[in-house]
Amino acid sequence: MQKRLMICSVVVAVVGLLGAVLIYVTAGDDDADENVQVVIVEGKTYKIPLDSTKLYRRDLQRAGGDAMVLFDDIIRGFSSLWHGKSLAITMAAITVLVSGGLFLAARSMGADSDFENSQPVQRRPPAPPGSSS
Repeated sequence: MQKRLMICSVVVAVVGLLGAVLIYVTAGDDDADENVQVVIVEGKTYKIPLDSTKLYRRDLQRAGGDAMVLFDDIIRGFSSLWHGKSLAITMAAITVLVSGGLFLAARSMGADSDFENSQPVQRRPPAPPGSSS
């Protein structure tokens, strides 16, 4: 069982990290042109996400209070982990955690492996009643 967990740990690490590298290399920039306000100042163009404007945050606070603003920040932060290069980093981190957990589980079973590999104890059959031993 210990060897199986070690092999699973290595397989998860290799497959997960290769997948994360592949995603990182092939992922484009996280430039989403939707929900963006374009501002031109002195001939330079700036893109400002609508969710970071004071008007958006004020309307959000009016609708649901400070808790709604906090939850909106948490939801946007969490959803940003699943796109582009951030997805590759998230996948690598999850891979390291899962592989490390499997490795630690296999390592903790090391002391029990002596029990699994030991020979069964040979016991004598009980003596018939009335016989002296």
